[in-house]
Amino acid sequence: MNSASEPDKGAIQAPASTSEPGQGFFAVDPISAECAFQRGMNAGIAYLVLARFSQRDNVITGAGAQAVRKYGGMSQYRSQRAILDLEHTGLLSPVGQAYRRSLTMLSEVAHQGKITDRQAEVIRRVANGTDPIHRSRDPDYAIAMSLVAKGAMFRSAVGRFCLPERILTWLPNCFVDGLDNEYESPLMRLRHLSDPCLGILLVNVYRHTDLAENCGIHWNKYRQKWTRHTVGQQGKFTVYGFTKGQQTVWPIMGKPFLTGERGDDDRDLGADDFFDAWELLDDTGFIETVPHIVESDGAEAMPLFPYGAYGRGTEIEQGLAENLHAIARQMVTDGQYKHACKSVGKDVRLCALPSHYRQVQMIGIARPVFRAHTQNTAAWVANFQKPQPDISAMIMDQQRAHMHSA
Repeated sequence: MNSASEPDKGAIQAPASTSEPGQGFFAVDPISAECAFQRGMNAGIAYLVLARFSQRDNVITGAGAQAVRKYGGMSQYRSQRAILDLEHTGLLSPVGQAYRRSLTMLSEVAHQGKITDRQAEVIRRVANGTDPIHRSRDPDYAIAMSLVAKGAMFRSAVGRFCLPERILTWLPNCFVDGLDNEYESPLMRLRHLSDPCLGILLVNVYRHTDLAENCGIHWNKYRQKWTRHTVGQQGKFTVYGFTKGQQTVWPIMGKPFLTGERGDDDRDLGADDFFDAWELLDDTGFIETVPHIVESDGAEAMPLFPYGAYGRGTEIEQGLAENLHAIARQMVTDGQYKHACKSVGKDVRLCALPSHYRQVQMIGIARPVFRAHTQNTAAWVANFQKPQPDISAMIMDQQRAHMHSA
């Protein structure tokens, strides 16, 4: 399914489509996608291809083994086996009218545990919405009522069977279609990594990314820590130096690597496997971690602006980091800067901030490299992809006032 903008919060359908290859985006149920990758890499890749060509309801798809073969880079036999695997798992219905299939949205019932194949059929019927279950003599009525008792469905005020709100994650079409300047699509590149756990981790990255609110994944789920040092002060501004520290991940982001069991060093026994997988996704261009100046490292704090140090981030983010470092360098003496480099390291990055920002921190925020052009992304671009943040202008005004008074 292609679209031009993200649906309103809580909506199920996506907006109007476009037939241009590589344009728009599509939705996946992250729990269903995770379940598919648990079956193996080919099943996970097939699920993403089928979701890419789903209709506006994000359920009905006209794609099949031929599309999986073309876009997933599989042989005919492997693509057919992947389709059958999804069918046997209950993630995909058999071929119906006009060669259409239905994708199962497990996020609607995942909290209720495993569902049977027969229950999955009823869920797909209710999700389709074209053939409502009204009468008690309908063969699906008793099953629908059992799903209501489980909490997997509910009945509206007029007695209509309905499904809970879906959890949808948005991926750009180019993830499957490929990019003009690359010889293989990101989807094929993911398959070539030959580890379905990486597919689960990448889907989890997309699921927990909120660009407009957090510039990526919230730092209480994953963060690249930077250590703050006070270097100097000029007027109402304090110049801080930042050096890169350790990474931290919370269990919600650690699937499927974190085990919940800790070793003698109090680290999760799967932490090394997680960070190895995270580094691999970074090295292969699926994710990136960009430093940001945030109000604090607390849950309620907000990001102020990006600081693309060490070549991380967009050109605007990297240029902003260079400018802010240069401005802050002019606000401290040579002796202060040399002392900072000697005491905390030559890689220290400077940034001047109003002195009342007492809890300010620099944190590396992770995000996917291939981003769907949704309303959420547009808001992030408008708010955080600026050549000059408001604080930078404040700093330069302060410098001009300082030079004038001198």
